Amino acid sequence: MSAQDGETFTFHLPNVTSNGSDIQSIEWKQTDKNKLLAIIKPQNGNPVIIHQDNRFQFMQNGSISIREVKQEDTGNYTCKIIYKNGTIKEHNISLTLSSGKFYSLTSLIQNVQMTRLLKGIVVS
Repeated sequence: MSAQDGETFTFHLPNVTSNGSDIQSIEWKQTDKNKLLAIIKPQNGNPVIIHQDNRFQFMQNGSISIREVKQEDTGNYTCKIIYKNGTIKEHNISLTLSSGKFYSLTSLIQNVQMTRLLKGIVVS
């Protein structure tokens, strides 16, 4: 996937078809810069989204859009989705600058299965 400098770039998480009803929380981080981008908590179709950068938009299913992509957006990102049944899915993404003004995004997906006795605890 690629986008030109200054355009909006959207990354749809693969294999995530949930409308949010089975998701407990979603956390986006820019890992190489140790920057928390957002925490998303779906609630009755109206997600509570805690974030600070208005160029980033987050969907209820965990997908991300970055408006006006620029050099500072390059790096590694992690999206951690915690489902109500205790399953955790992590999506590791690398956003890189290629051939001048083009950015490309690659994804490595890790699934982590967890069984938990207590509900409502976010594992980080």
